[in-house]
Amino acid sequence: MEQRIKILNDIFSNFQQITQWLPNNIDNASKYMFKAESLIERLEVDDCGSVGGYDQKSPVIKKSGFLLYDRFIALVNRYDNKSDIKKCCQFDLENLGEYFKKLSELRRSF
Repeated sequence: MEQRIKILNDIFSNFQQITQWLPNNIDNASKYMFKAESLIERLEVDDCGSVGGYDQKSPVIKKSGFLLYDRFIALVNRYDNKSDIKKCCQFDLENLGEYFKKLSELRRSF
């Protein structure tokens, strides 16, 4: 469980990095997105044997407009690890999700 919490915090850190690089440096934002995705896939395989958010015990709820972040939240919720995720850079789990939701809404408005 300790290793899982470290990985979840690493994933969260990668999402925070994405916010710092958007929209001015897509290359760096993509680098952190791919890092987050690979760690998410590792935990998904540990949990249910497949990737993509198909865990029956912790289904992905499409809420943020960013499926990768929603998959991360499903991993956090699987063992109720919300209190173990370290807040950093003004973000916690909820307001980072709101950030991605607003970003998605802005994209749709153009």
